[in-house]
Amino acid sequence: MIAKSDSGTQFYRALYDLRTARALTQQEVADKMSAVSGLNWNSSSLSRLETGSREPHPETILTLADAFELEGLERFRFFAAAQRWEEVPPSEALARMYAVIEDETEDAA
Repeated sequence: MIAKSDSGTQFYRALYDLRTARALTQQEVADKMSAVSGLNWNSSSLSRLETGSREPHPETILTLADAFELEGLERFRFFAAAQRWEEVPPSEALARMYAVIEDETEDAA
């Protein structure tokens, strides 16, 4: 197994937590990934990502975020766990962050 840094461990844990919180099997997530990417994903690929024996490519992280239908703050946290902020265009990141902050401010009022 690949030695994991703290940031790597955060990603693997975030991925596992997302899947289990949604009560999905690894195969169900792989099927969702296949649907959004047009590529053939399987449960063993997801297992390797969850255990850290495979490092995720930036495209994989984006595919996972889309497969889980992550939006707003949840999507930002997932990218932060993967330390892939550079994959989100700065203008889009700022627009999303302001929208999230605005929504949270309105909810608190």
